[in-house]
Amino acid sequence: MVSNNGLFTLELFRDGTLGLYRNQTRRYAWTSPPLNQPGAFAVMQADGNFVAYSAAGVPYWASNTDGHPGAWVALLDDGNLEVLDAHRVLWESDTGIDLGAPTVRYVAEFNRWYNETSESWKAMCLAFPCFEALQWPGYASAVVEDVIDGQPVVIQLWKGLCPKFAGPFGVQSFPGGVGAEVGIYRRIPGRAAPTSFPGLPQLGWAQKLLNMAGAGAGGDVWWAGPELTTKIEFQLINPISGDVVFSAGPETSYWLTKWMDETDYQQFKLDHAVPSAYTDFVLKYKINGKTYHSWPATPGDMGGVAQAAWLLLLADKPPSRKPRRPRTPRAPA
Repeated sequence: MVSNNGLFTLELFRDGTLGLYRNQTRRYAWTSPPLNQPGAFAVMQADGNFVAYSAAGVPYWASNTDGHPGAWVALLDDGNLEVLDAHRVLWESDTGIDLGAPTVRYVAEFNRWYNETSESWKAMCLAFPCFEALQWPGYASAVVEDVIDGQPVVIQLWKGLCPKFAGPFGVQSFPGGVGAEVGIYRRIPGRAAPTSFPGLPQLGWAQKLLNMAGAGAGGDVWWAGPELTTKIEFQLINPISGDVVFSAGPETSYWLTKWMDETDYQQFKLDHAVPSAYTDFVLKYKINGKTYHSWPATPGDMGGVAQAAWLLLLADKPPSRKPRRPRTPRAPA
């Protein structure tokens, strides 16, 4: 069962677990007790009870809503699973969420908190172009040119400590932390950068980003390519130990993000040797199953472009000089 907006799925797994998860992260929001046997099935009964049975027909979980003939089960667009009749909700998983939130938050590798950009914010960002100068001190970017499904694309990578710009302004769930991003974009000649960014908090830095897209990027911008329906996955590697710090995806999207919360990263450092620079983590990534060259830990990841980008963000007026292009990894032939 999939919600009407396609963001949530209720699935009966081979071990008999009835599980509800968000498709972006595939992390459970609710589960029934496991049966640990194959052949289970679930039925919405005529008496109003939603029941999971073993292959032998023995019930092992139920919503206990019998006595309400005509009731039905529904997976709502906010991720809540409900058994309801014409008058009221009889049972619910209590997993409804705010889809307008900027991030999806969860606990994962090393029992740390992580966040990813939410579906609604990815949709909002479709109106905004990316460009090479879109990086900050401690958060570097690189560009790879490739062809996907016959279409020339720009793959933009980020890694390091992504600032949560809106945190000081009260938007505590803003995306960011220590992690990485992989985005798939296309050059669209003649398409103008937007003059406003509906949906973002009215913060000064948002307008400065728009100024960067227009003047600071020197006209070389690229736009999200969701029509390519790319499947993206990546790993962030600790260059000191060679161990995977965390993995993201696979996810069908134009843009995959994942960051460990900065406070959790500070705790992570107490138990693990990590590089002194956030940008020295190694990014390994795949797109549609194709493995690209890792973005290695090279000195000077920031370079002139990042410094220029940071000045653009802080300055009232963007400088007229186009930032110097950094050395970037090349895609394998």
